[in-house]
Amino acid sequence: MALRILNHKFGESANSILFRKLREEKGFAYDVYTDLDLTNYVKTLSIYTAVGEENIDESLEVIDECIKKIKNEEIIFDNNTIKHMKKVLKTAIAFTLEDPSDIGNYVLHQAIDEDNIYKFVTDMDEIEKVKKEHIYNVARLIFNEPTIHIFKSEK
Repeated sequence: MALRILNHKFGESANSILFRKLREEKGFAYDVYTDLDLTNYVKTLSIYTAVGEENIDESLEVIDECIKKIKNEEIIFDNNTIKHMKKVLKTAIAFTLEDPSDIGNYVLHQAIDEDNIYKFVTDMDEIEKVKKEHIYNVARLIFNEPTIHIFKSEK
């Protein structure tokens, strides 16, 4: 749950740390977002963006700086921020339950992963236990020696 909260604030939303830095402040990218893969045995957080070739190095520096500031607790996850992120994640769960395609997809993936289809109920309880220390600890864990892939067009 701490990873989900971190992901949302870091890059999942249009109000995220990366979106504000890379798009709004620097103007390097039109779109930037993160995505989580939370399968049973592998957890990954991926960052996606498209920048001009001339901005690749500086964009990587901006991303690295954001990661460093989170790990060093310079970017603050205060109680209001965490409370807001919890509400956003609970709302996302509620929307999933209201959409037949989303709930079907959820149940299918839970079955494939041999996981409980009612896990969202325990997730709702677990999310309430998340504190800022959990978020910073998971950030230091997942932002440790990241793998970076850069795709360039042929000239």
